[in-house]
Amino acid sequence: MQIQSVRRHLLLIFLIFAPFLRAFSATPDIVELQSNATELFSSLMNALPLNAVQGLSWSDAYIGQIFSVRPHFGVGVSSGFAVADKDLLNKFFGSFGTSTGDEQFWTLPTELIEVRLGGILIPFDLGVKFGMFDDNKLDKWLFSHNYTKKFMMYGGDIRIALSKGTGAFPKISLGFGYTHFTGSLTAGLPGQHDFDVAGKTLSADDAQLELDWTITTLDLKLQLSKTLFIFTPYLGVGANFYWTDTGYTLRSSTLTYSGSDLAADLASLGLEKIIFDATSFSSRFGNQAILARVFGGFSLNMWLIKLDFSVFCGLTDYRYGGNVGVRFQL
Repeated sequence: MQIQSVRRHLLLIFLIFAPFLRAFSATPDIVELQSNATELFSSLMNALPLNAVQGLSWSDAYIGQIFSVRPHFGVGVSSGFAVADKDLLNKFFGSFGTSTGDEQFWTLPTELIEVRLGGILIPFDLGVKFGMFDDNKLDKWLFSHNYTKKFMMYGGDIRIALSKGTGAFPKISLGFGYTHFTGSLTAGLPGQHDFDVAGKTLSADDAQLELDWTITTLDLKLQLSKTLFIFTPYLGVGANFYWTDTGYTLRSSTLTYSGSDLAADLASLGLEKIIFDATSFSSRFGNQAILARVFGGFSLNMWLIKLDFSVFCGLTDYRYGGNVGVRFQL
């Protein structure tokens, strides 16, 4: 009787905890994966417009004309970042059995070369920027597995002086800009990764997971600045109209499916956005919108060398970023 009583208790305990054990050991669900991806890329698409305004963050609202008593031009380098939600990145990578660390945010850094020339005849100046990064040696900085970061950004702006800053008045300019920014993060995922698709299993061996993005922006900004001794503080407001295309791709040496019709099973789950072939599956996300922002900062002026420090914040969900730069300027 005692043995039967123990068995009944063990059976009761098993029935209570069985759902939790199944949840713990269950194969990751493709629906949950896509839901996590949707959240992640919705967040990323809100951060990318702030990254696209990186560069050409010079403190002077207007640098002067190229042909004058002293020609006005400058060249420099800068590095900046905008933040995105790290918990959404962790949720997405958790679907693949990996993590990205405990930090609250992750950043999208950019490094740029910049040139600005004063205008001719009428008071305006022109700026151009370019940056490119391609490195596969940045091990375990963001992911628990090796990853590769790539990006390219180019663009420019024209600023028309509304005030040249004579006397006590600040310099005021109205600027129009264009930026194209594309990049990717690729993480290695060794071993086998399985995903549940309507009760069937999709398996990938020794995979690589790539997150990629492309954004194009048209920018409008109003900036005020005033030099005070060796400092030039400035403030501004801006808005950029942008188009984004983002997504993920899982590439595998071998992609197998236990069912007979993966397309039909994905469609039955409402996952028509997932595209697949013999060795990969992927999904794309995109939008277009307008983002308003405020920005400001200052430069430390040491004769012909100027050190720039700037911050900016979006007015939609209050994402923020920053930029530092050094330039030679006449």
